[in-house]
Amino acid sequence: MVVTISMDTISRRSKATDGKEISRIRCRSVDNRVRGELKDFAHKIDDEGYTLFPALLAGKTKSENFVLMQLLVLDFDSGVSFETIRKRTKENVLAESILLAMARNIKQVP
Repeated sequence: MVVTISMDTISRRSKATDGKEISRIRCRSVDNRVRGELKDFAHKIDDEGYTLFPALLAGKTKSENFVLMQLLVLDFDSGVSFETIRKRTKENVLAESILLAMARNIKQVP
């Protein structure tokens, strides 16, 4: 599935917690539109630590600048397995392609 998203230009090894750094990441991401296969983006985000911004904007992050969103991204930080998410998605008739598993952030639950 080919999509266009906004993605940070710098990879990270840990999650940003500082408000100023989060703002810088958001600005870099919004200004960097990339087009490609969804599976390739999953690799860059999960394995390489790039931040994804699923919407395309024409300007700063304000609702009036919204242009397009091709993905609904769900990010579960802990407490649920990917298989549980997949099952719930199918039960609720959501297309499986909307899931982007952040495997290192998902705590495996028996």
